[in-house]
Amino acid sequence: SVRFPTTYFEPKMLSYDFAFYTHVSPSCFWTLGALPAALERMPGPHNPKFARGEDAMITGAALMVAVAHNALQTP
Repeated sequence: SVRFPTTYFEPKMLSYDFAFYTHVSPSCFWTLGALPAALERMPGPHNPKFARGEDAMITGAALMVAVAHNALQTP
């Protein structure tokens, strides 16, 4: 079992069409903190000032590999 650092935050009412996939296939949706050190607050994803923290990509890729590995191990 792989463990990743976790920070809990207040639930948010986000709107994603991804939720519709959960009706036809087992699914999971997570958020990955990617705030660059130079910013105090992340602009929204459709904002031209949006910038991701490159270090978060390593954690994100490892998380996706762990999820795929676990899914393949489950009968």
